[in-house]
Amino acid sequence: MKNSIFRRLVSLTLTLALLLTAMMPAALADSLALRVWCNNIRVSTGVDGLPTGLMFNIGAQFGTESYTYTYALTGPAAKSGSASAGVNNIIGDFAPGAYSLNVSVKDAAGATASTTVTFTYVVSDDHKGSVNNVSGATGVVEIPEVKVEKITLTPESMSLRVGAQGQFTPTIAPENADNRTVQFESSSPGIASVDGTGLVTALQAGTALITCRAKDGSGVVATASVTVVQTVTGISMTPAAMTMAVQDTKQLNVTVSPDNAANKKVSYSSSNPAVASVSSSGLVMAVSQGVATITVTSEDDSNKKATCVVTVGVPVSSITLALKACTLDTGASTTLLASVLPADATNPALLWSSSDTDVATVTSKGVISAWKAGTAVITVKAADGNGASATCTVTVTVT
Repeated sequence: MKNSIFRRLVSLTLTLALLLTAMMPAALADSLALRVWCNNIRVSTGVDGLPTGLMFNIGAQFGTESYTYTYALTGPAAKSGSASAGVNNIIGDFAPGAYSLNVSVKDAAGATASTTVTFTYVVSDDHKGSVNNVSGATGVVEIPEVKVEKITLTPESMSLRVGAQGQFTPTIAPENADNRTVQFESSSPGIASVDGTGLVTALQAGTALITCRAKDGSGVVATASVTVVQTVTGISMTPAAMTMAVQDTKQLNVTVSPDNAANKKVSYSSSNPAVASVSSSGLVMAVSQGVATITVTSEDDSNKKATCVVTVGVPVSSITLALKACTLDTGASTTLLASVLPADATNPALLWSSSDTDVATVTSKGVISAWKAGTAVITVKAADGNGASATCTVTVTVT
């Protein structure tokens, strides 16, 4: 031993050999780096200052995810194992000499990256010292991002009623695509809107094209059509009431709203077919005396209905007015007398109206009042809906 303080020198002659292999092409624009590194090689010492082994900074990473790596130290002494990223000790009584340290990692897809560092371990005479001139090495494999290749929408198309909703479900291929997120859009959001999950809401009649687009930049899209059909919003029927003689037939008139409703079909039923029956086209036949209600129902929406009350008895066949024309001064009034035939009509009630109420009005009793100069036609109709009517032309003069 020399009296002077000698420093133990560990000189590391590093020769970097990067061994890079991969199962997929490297250095693509859209890629993630599979990295493994080994650097900062140094001597570890005990409390007595004597060397206890070697220390390395070793790590492996794919993107932002840390991986477990394997290492193998070969030379005058050997050591191997596996660990996660961080500072790692290789403990042992290492003899001076040339060493090689290999670190490797494999990702889930089978791509590998490795690095090999070679160095020489030299110990000074007093077995003390430090490590100088340490350099590092990193092995990198660029792993291409797995892009979306195909999107399939289920169902391929759908038909919805206004106000209804439907769900499109995307299937992404391949299953190991790195970014499987998609976005939806509608060509006509005023007809059919779509949210980020593919839920479609039908807003008004028409056709819209739903597009599902991959968000990984691959440009892959899938489309599906949505047909929105207009629902029935209302139904009306005329007459609302009528009186018929036995064996008579009458045609009911039905209006379905709106005009662009997709399904305007209706069905008819009678509350008492023994009194009045009804055909599939709305033709009513009086069978026997009594009262029956005819109901028309929308096939599109069974809640949309209209009715006609049919009284089978003796209908009004004619109405005669005492005057067919008359002249009144402004402010004057007169009563029109009406005769109904036959006298035994089941429903002899009458309905009165004026063609111009600014000139002359009429009450439910046939009383006419003159208001200003002009001409008005007074009409009286049978309330039984059988169609009998009569008119009187009223001329109003200024006194």
